[in-house]
Amino acid sequence: MRNSRQPRWGAMIVAAGLLAACGGGSGSGGDETAAGTAIQRPSAISGREVTIFTGAGSAQETPIPDQYEDRDMGGFISGWGRSYASASIKLLIGAIGAKELRGHLESFKAASQNAEERSAADQFIKLIDEAYSQHGSVWTADFLKSLQNLAPFNQRNAAGEWAFKLDQELFSDEKEPEKFLPLLSELFHLDTLPGWSFDVQETYVHQGQERAQERAKNRFQLFQPVDLGRIKPEDLPRLNLQKLVDLLHAQDEAQVQWKPGDAALTAVKVIRQVRIPDAEQFKRLTISVQGGLPNLVTFNLDDTVTLQATDQKTGQKLAITMTGKQAITWNNSRYEIRIKNQKGLWVEHDESAVSPGDESDRQDQLKMINFAVTKITPLS
Repeated sequence: MRNSRQPRWGAMIVAAGLLAACGGGSGSGGDETAAGTAIQRPSAISGREVTIFTGAGSAQETPIPDQYEDRDMGGFISGWGRSYASASIKLLIGAIGAKELRGHLESFKAASQNAEERSAADQFIKLIDEAYSQHGSVWTADFLKSLQNLAPFNQRNAAGEWAFKLDQELFSDEKEPEKFLPLLSELFHLDTLPGWSFDVQETYVHQGQERAQERAKNRFQLFQPVDLGRIKPEDLPRLNLQKLVDLLHAQDEAQVQWKPGDAALTAVKVIRQVRIPDAEQFKRLTISVQGGLPNLVTFNLDDTVTLQATDQKTGQKLAITMTGKQAITWNNSRYEIRIKNQKGLWVEHDESAVSPGDESDRQDQLKMINFAVTKITPLS
């Protein structure tokens, strides 16, 4: 239990149903076990057990890609101030699928003419393999260091923006997953992977006139930002994951420059419509939670949500049913990630500490959640 945490600010989001049975952002804490031992730890969510592999293991235990889905990922050791990277990488592996991501990296490596890019891809592939082995925690510092001199990371360094100089940061502050993920995706061309395409069409309405805006599309469509500041205080008691998803297409009001050269801003109604370029390829939706809340709100990560959207390929209106699969949270000192495994059980990853989820009053702020599409239904 870690109920003694004092939040830095009042806007906290409880990720309900999830608690680490052991903690420590750098691998401290947890059960001491012999090398290669499999521990059966109870899950308070269902009474079932989750197998967590720890210890050294042997080289023969490294799984082939077809076996990835049969195992839970192991812990990561990234060093001080790098839990943002551990959580982001695990969200990518879980959301895309380890086998699919590994195959993409192999293709990227084969096509790249840059030796340093090929080396970084090799490091990423090795990291994925080790994450599903039984060799204990995975050291990620070498992979992260291989990124810092490559575009687009080095471009940020040259501009003095969000420095990525890991070698020079002994006690660095935590950076944000939502800043790290687009750079990682740009480097490895993850925008070419199917399943993430997602647009939001915005239309401004003023005195009966409509004006379509450019699509509000995030870089590489990796995640869609939602601003909690748009939620009215009276609606807070009813806030849940469905309401969070609804913010993607909720109508709103805004102050905009209606005509070029206008000195004053004009109040307009903002109408949003979700548009999926090809619903047959749509596999996941990742939301980045932005802004804060003035009081405590509880999200149940097991909630099923529905998104109404239009398939741009066919023009058909759809109801897309989704369920949470990965959630990154901030615990006032570092980022953690919860991952729902193949058995439907939540597993918490706090850097090197990996443990079953538990029902408790954890007060961690939800920062990012990935939903997997389970059903797409045409709407008449």
